[in-house]
Amino acid sequence: MTSQVVDYNTYIEKLRKIEEIDWVKFELSLNERPNFWSIIEYGEKVKKGGRSSHEERMSRMIRWLMDPNETHHLGNIFIVQLLKLINVKYPYSPYENKQIHVDAEYDYIDVLYRDYENDVFLAIELKQYAKEGKRNSGKSQLVHYDDVLQHLASENTQVHRIFLTPAKDHATREEWVPVGYEQFIEIMRRVLEEALADPSIPYREETVKILKDFKDELQRIYYIKNRDPRKIRQPFTPEERKFTRQLVTEINGEAERKHIDELMKENDGNIENMETLLLFIGRFIHTQDHTTSEESMILMRKIYNYFTAEQQLPLDVSIEIPEEKRISKLDREIIDEHELRLETLELTSTGQGIHMRPNDTNYRIYFSSNGKGEFPGAYIHLGYMKGDKEKIKNSTIVKNKSFQVHSELIIDDKIMDDNGDIYDIVELIEDHIIPAIAELDEFGQELTSPLIIDESTKRS
Repeated sequence: MTSQVVDYNTYIEKLRKIEEIDWVKFELSLNERPNFWSIIEYGEKVKKGGRSSHEERMSRMIRWLMDPNETHHLGNIFIVQLLKLINVKYPYSPYENKQIHVDAEYDYIDVLYRDYENDVFLAIELKQYAKEGKRNSGKSQLVHYDDVLQHLASENTQVHRIFLTPAKDHATREEWVPVGYEQFIEIMRRVLEEALADPSIPYREETVKILKDFKDELQRIYYIKNRDPRKIRQPFTPEERKFTRQLVTEINGEAERKHIDELMKENDGNIENMETLLLFIGRFIHTQDHTTSEESMILMRKIYNYFTAEQQLPLDVSIEIPEEKRISKLDREIIDEHELRLETLELTSTGQGIHMRPNDTNYRIYFSSNGKGEFPGAYIHLGYMKGDKEKIKNSTIVKNKSFQVHSELIIDDKIMDDNGDIYDIVELIEDHIIPAIAELDEFGQELTSPLIIDESTKRS
């Protein structure tokens, strides 16, 4: 076989083993069927405090499951099973009960269940990616929730608390009992197999579909939190990783299909969805053998692609960007919305920093992620000439080194702050980087006085 860069049989065998990893198999299967949660999460922004609209919808979904008066017609089966996990006995009833009230986002409590007939309360704090939050006072948000519960409950009320997280994390307050997503998934599995086996339940098919979609979404988040990307990266030699990247570019139509067609012939149908599997593996191969500085390069390219009005940069940092391709115009909508004087965007030659400049003045805005993956690596700052020296003004909006890039997060467009909370890259840009840029650009515009321009002219 001509131009064969790796042994195809060995390579295919490695693909087959990766395909059998539980979380890989699950994500590939999820991509083959429509799922409401996968659709609504796409492009979700994370709000201040690390909570996304997606998480709010999850709280509302759990509220729906917990409410015996809702359209699932399953009574209080979910609350019975959930309380059983924390060793609390609670009477099962398949009927509606108007003395039970279930709220989502009640005074910031994600889900609050109140049974006034049995005098039982349950508060649920749901976490998707972020860790336990803190209020402006610096105290845990759970302290506030406990104050709310104390105010609502009577002296005889049984008040229970659950801290629901993907990995069954412990809260800072022992009253909040940890429950993991896997335990909640098991409850849903039993309900689907047992309670929803009765064909006489009204709207049974619709309810089954809703529960299956939500169960899959919880499973997906659990795997994201617990998966080990090294199981995909480590089996491949450096030559095989490079080969995988080449295959991905061919599948995406960015290069002539020199190898993928030959590999497909050699596979002979043993791996059913070869191209889908390769594209999935490619997401993780691109960060293999990357030092943290290369993870920073991926972050900078994602930020560049958000701001550019021109061609997007490839996220595979093994692809070098020619000098003429590193400079582009800023998106005009961003300029107009934030009243910026900035016009051009430039990725540095190392790929770890970005310059923004106006066309007609002598200041620049710069930010970068350093070799340790810290962002910003040297503040988001403005550089301007005063006399024959460049002066620097740092943004007051974004603290230096307040975010950290991690390979397992950057793949999913996420970044972590110094408190361990997870943010979406789009939120990083819109709620942190853009306000800092606007602050510095306003200062830069004030510098464009005739005196400063004259000094610049004299130097030239």
